[in-house]
Amino acid sequence: MAQDEKTQIWLTLANNAPVALKCPAGQEEAYHAAEKLLNTTWQRWMDAFGTHADPHEVLARVAFTFALNYQKAAATIDGAEQAMERLEQQLDELVVKL
Repeated sequence: MAQDEKTQIWLTLANNAPVALKCPAGQEEAYHAAEKLLNTTWQRWMDAFGTHADPHEVLARVAFTFALNYQKAAATIDGAEQAMERLEQQLDELVVKL
C-alpha cells in the first residue's frame, strides 16, 4: 500500500449512529482503540449521572476529561525533555573535562 493511502472505517461514538472516517492505512487499530476509550469514558459519565444524564453535558465532560489528560501528558513530556536537556548538558561538560 502507498504511504498516503486511506482506509474507510466505521466508528460508533457515544451511542450515536456509526460514522465513516478515512484513516491512514495501517492505523485502523489505533482508531478503534480511541473509539473504545471514548465510549468507555462516556459510559462512565453516563452511569455517574444516572437517569438524569444529559448526553450533551456528558459529552462535554468527556471532552474535558480528554483535554485535561492531554495537558497532563504534555506537561510530563515537557518535564522529560527538560531533564534530557540537563543530562545532555552535564554529559557535554564531562566530555570536555576528559
